[in-house]
Amino acid sequence: MQSTTTLPAVTEIGTLAISWQRHLRAANLSPKTISNYMEAARQFDRFLSQRGMPTTVGSITREHVESFIEELLDTISASTAATRYRQLHQFFRWLLDDGEIPVSPMVRMRPPRIDEKQVPVIPKTDVIKLLDACSGRDFEDRRDTAIIRMFIGT
Repeated sequence: MQSTTTLPAVTEIGTLAISWQRHLRAANLSPKTISNYMEAARQFDRFLSQRGMPTTVGSITREHVESFIEELLDTISASTAATRYRQLHQFFRWLLDDGEIPVSPMVRMRPPRIDEKQVPVIPKTDVIKLLDACSGRDFEDRRDTAIIRMFIGT
């Protein structure tokens, strides 16, 4: 009688990310998008490992993901944290669709809020000085004035 051995299920983020990368390639996503998704998975895996948190996908909870997002908010930017949130959301959605997890730890999470940043406006006196510096009749002066007026208009 032959004995059948069952291989242990691969449940580590790092290993499953390789399969996810294959899935993303098969979906014909751009190389840059795939690279960004893979970086999010690597960062999350590294974060969990460095803090002694589980890296097996079935053991990851909402608190683990929130801790990662909180770390990004504290160290990088809200925009990057929101991007990583969306990328991890896609990873866990794929894990759910692939049957690796019964429920996503991000199921009721909301992305971090991104505050609108005020862009400083150049004072009118500085714009006038800039235009005065370009005043002239030759080609370069007229070109520079046109470029500056285009920027002012937008």
